[in-house]
Order: sequence, then C-alpha cells, then structure tokens
Amino acid sequence: ATGNVNGLQSTVVGWAGGVRGAQLAVVNIAGSVTGVQAGVVNLARSVRGTQMGVVNLAAMAKGAQIGVLNLADTLRGAVIGVVNLARDLDGLPLGVVSLGLNMRPGVDAWMEESGWGTAALRFDASRFHVKYAATANVTDPVHRFGGGLGFGAHWKPDSIWKIHADLLARQILNLPKIGRLRTAQWNQVSVSVHRGIGPSRLFAGLSYNVLVLDRADDANRLLNLPGAYQFDAGDHVRMWPGVFAGIGF
Repeated sequence: ATGNVNGLQSTVVGWAGGVRGAQLAVVNIAGSVTGVQAGVVNLARSVRGTQMGVVNLAAMAKGAQIGVLNLADTLRGAVIGVVNLARDLDGLPLGVVSLGLNMRPGVDAWMEESGWGTAALRFDASRFHVKYAATANVTDPVHRFGGGLGFGAHWKPDSIWKIHADLLARQILNLPKIGRLRTAQWNQVSVSVHRGIGPSRLFAGLSYNVLVLDRADDANRLLNLPGAYQFDAGDHVRMWPGVFAGIGF
C-alpha cells in the first residue's frame, strides 16, 4: 500500500491513493487512476484512462472499462464486457447486457429487402444506443426466426431529424417440419435517416450484410434474397447491400 504512485505499481494487491501511470495486480484499489488499472478486480473512485479486468468498479470512469462485469456510477467513453451497468451511461456500450438508469427505452420495427422483419427493444443514451432484437421471415415466421443484439450511435441535427449508424448481429434458425436444423450468423452494418412525427419516427436506410451459413447448400431455406443477388451454391459466406424501412417509438 502507498499514498500516490507515479509510474508503475505491480503486486498481488495494489492499494494507492492516486495512480498516474499503471496499477497492475490481482486486486487493484485506488482513489484515482490516470492511466491503466489492470487486474482481476479493479476498484477506483475516479478513472481517466482504462480499467481492464474480470470485474471493474468505478464511481467516475472517463475512457474505457473492459471486463466481464463493468459497474460505474458515471461512465463517459466506452464500456466493453458481458454485463455493463451504470447509473449514468454516456459511452459506447458493447456487451450482452448494457444498461444505464439514464437510458430511455423505445421500440423499433422494420422490414428488409430479404423479406425478414425485425422488432427491437431499444435503450437510448444521449449519443449511443443498444438494441435487443427478435427477427423472423414474414412468410414463414414459425419455422424461420432468430434473435439479435445491436449497438449504435445517433445524431440529432434538429428537433425532427435523426441519423443512426448501427451494427446488428443476428443468429437465425430454420426449423423445418422434416430435416435437420439450419443456422446462420447474420451480421449487418447500416445507416438510416429518421423523421419524427409526434411520438413516433419513420425511418429508412441502407445496409451491408454478411451471412455465414452452417452449411453452404440450400441457403435459400434460411434467407431468400432478391433475384438480383446470385451466389455460388458452395459459398458459406454471402454478402450483399440492402435496404430497409420501418417505424420507431
């Protein structure tokens, strides 16, 4: 244990009033960190830099928290982990569960050129959002469906218009009446323009899609692309540009 560290503190249990540099230990405890705090468990009142560990806890984090469980009172920057929770989250959230008490809930629903429809529960911070999605082929939702997780950023140039940039990862399934289960990973990046109309928003956008199949043959059992897109039947990976339109609340 020490008062302040300027440089490197490396031990089993690191304890300091203030750190300027790096604190590396199994368990790190500090009043303030300017730099890097890396270990299995990291605790700090104030972090300006990066916390990396299995469990990261901070009262104020400006920079990045990277771990399995990330907890903060106030977070500004990026948080990457399995579970990310904060009272005031205003950073890029990348995780299975990323929530802040300040995030506003909403719902989006849209249709794509592939014939699939998606509904997503959305949580908005001031600049970033997360989405938890359910998706299905509208002609056969009982047998072709899936779920997904998305992250994105949004800009509001005025009171009516918004611009969204999103990354959405979906796992889709085909459960045939006869035959084996088919699966695919469907990843998509997109940009969309939203226009507010009262409490709702209408939006449309462009996307680029990457479909990774479990088996190359009979890909159309999972996703029927428009006739303009032709692929080699032996391809396990299919990529194409797309369009979509929908409504949000």
